[in-house]
Formats: sequence, structure tokens, C-alpha cells
Amino acid sequence: RTPFVGRDKEMAMIDAVLAECFEEPVARSVLVMGPPGAGKSRLRREFLARAPGRESGAAESPRAVFARADVVGSGSALGLARQILERLAGIADGEARETKAAALSRFADAIETDTAARARMREFAAELLGVPSVEPASVELSSARNEPRVLAEWLRRTFAHAVAAVARRGPLVVVLEDLHWGDEASVEFVAEAM
Repeated sequence: RTPFVGRDKEMAMIDAVLAECFEEPVARSVLVMGPPGAGKSRLRREFLARAPGRESGAAESPRAVFARADVVGSGSALGLARQILERLAGIADGEARETKAAALSRFADAIETDTAARARMREFAAELLGVPSVEPASVELSSARNEPRVLAEWLRRTFAHAVAAVARRGPLVVVLEDLHWGDEASVEFVAEAM
């Protein structure tokens, strides 16, 4: 393993932003830019490996959720948003549809106390992830499927609600790698969730 050197300034800036989030209930973003090979991925790995939060005196380390855009999926609508929601729900890459559906159900149960809200979360999160339910669609989902703008709004709200529910339980760090290959809709979803 090679030593991590020369990025003290960037690491200090990221630590300061995180410390602010621990001190006040705010969401912040940090954008790390540079040419390929400049060490952006290494900076991310080192930051996450340090268990941030302990140094700032926080009671707990943040939960880190990682999503990566790639050239193959560039322009694929909501690709990054799907990855983030999968990670929040505890879904690993390549899991079977049944496994994803079960994880989504557990996730909805964990973040929703109201029965109707839990069913809505399950249904629209499944729609976002492309894991349709075997049960007949609700009137809300059926209507939304016929109106793309309405469906997009429901999906955006569901995503933002899921992120907020997880963040209410404890600190949350969302890392997006290779954002330049990401889709605009996902960026808008993340901005709304913040």
C-alpha cells in the first residue's frame, strides 16, 4: 500500500464540511475535480476509511453510500438515483428481483410507520428500481404510469423521502464517483434530497 501524501489541504476542507454537518443539521456537498489519475478516487477511499466523525467528536460515524456513473450507462435516466436507493435499502449489485423486492419491503417497514405511506414507499421505490410488485398497482401508481411528469414527481418525492428518512436516523454521506458520466435527472434528485 502506497502512502497517502500531498492531499492534506483537500482532506482538511472535506473534514471541515463534515464537521459543520455534525454541528448543525445541514446538508452540504463537496465537489472534487481533476484530470484522470489525479487521485480523486484515492482521496475518497482515504476519507471514508478514516471513519469521519470520530475526530470531530460526533457520537457516531456517518453511514456512507457510494454510487458510480460510467460511460456505458451515461444518459441512462436515474442510474445514480437507483444505485443510491439500492444502497440505502441494503441491496447489492446483481441481486435477483425477488431479493430486491424483499429488501425494499424491509426498508419501507423500517422507515415508515404509517401503513399507507409504507405501501406507497414500497410501490414507488420498486418502480424506481424496476422491481414491479406482483400485487396489482395502486390507483396512484396506475395513474402516474399514464402521465410521465406525474410519475417523475412521485419518484423524485419517494427518493427524497427515503434519503431524508435515513439521514434522520444518523449522519449520511453520499459519494458519487465519475459524476460527469451521470444523468441530469439523478443529479436533480440528489439536489432535491439535500
